[in-house]
Amino acid sequence: MDSQKLKSATVVLFENNGEMRRLLKSALLGIGFGFVHDCRTVDQVRDAAIADTKPDIYVLDLDYHKDVICEIISDIRHSRLGDNPFVIIIGMTQYPEKMTIQHVLDAGTDDLVAKPVSSKILSERIAYLTKNRKDFVVTPGYLGPKRAKGVRPDDEEAAKVKVPNSLRVKSTGRALTKIDEIEIKRAANSFTLQRLYGIMLPIINISTEMAEIASSNPGKNGFKQEIEKIVVLLNEINGIEMPETVRDLNHLTTSLEKVVDQLVEASSPSSRQFDIVRLHAQAIAATMRGDNQGSGDVVSAFSNMFQDS
Repeated sequence: MDSQKLKSATVVLFENNGEMRRLLKSALLGIGFGFVHDCRTVDQVRDAAIADTKPDIYVLDLDYHKDVICEIISDIRHSRLGDNPFVIIIGMTQYPEKMTIQHVLDAGTDDLVAKPVSSKILSERIAYLTKNRKDFVVTPGYLGPKRAKGVRPDDEEAAKVKVPNSLRVKSTGRALTKIDEIEIKRAANSFTLQRLYGIMLPIINISTEMAEIASSNPGKNGFKQEIEKIVVLLNEINGIEMPETVRDLNHLTTSLEKVVDQLVEASSPSSRQFDIVRLHAQAIAATMRGDNQGSGDVVSAFSNMFQDS
């Protein structure tokens, strides 16, 4: 990796130990980075994420406020913090226990290195991630780099997409352009749609199954657990910023929330109530796929349902 070509690249460094932070900053500048935001607190990490000088890579200490740092990583990946959910993120820990590793990987970290971190190891890891960025996957519970087989079983069925890599662009000697920024935004929107679609599928499956049970057993109680699953999935949607292309879905998601509220309040939910939930979710899923025919079929099913009532 040509150190001269990284002068336009920015690192956000968080290390609680002052002496270690100085050593790491010196190492990163030695690798060739032009800007290193050295953060002493987690609040400074959040501030750096939204700074005018947009970060190309994060190097984060996980031994101090691990849960908060993992929350920051997850916020970055889900576009709740900063404007590049695909930025490279390296975690550092002196205690690489199994639970710590899994927690950090689940947040969406690219790589994890054991402390104390040498300049050589840091340079090698950054060089590798610059040239060999893993595809990202998105599921209802995860958005981040694809893991090795067996680490995340749900990755098997997840969509895999090549993501923009601003550090690789800058390592070629050119600055990030407006075209690159548009590509990052396009990829982020694509992942948002996949995430929304991934939320709708289990809602469709649960409501379909419950509608069949309720139809066979009118007046049946005992749907509390399944309804709670639907509520949890809907709550995930509230934390997602809709892309411009699908903001017209807001009325459908709002309507779905009202229907689910009625489901929660019902002492004995009916088959028809579960069918209405299913149809809402199918309409949202069809619209996100750009399936106008499918969306139209769902609207017709709505109309027929209310004509028959």
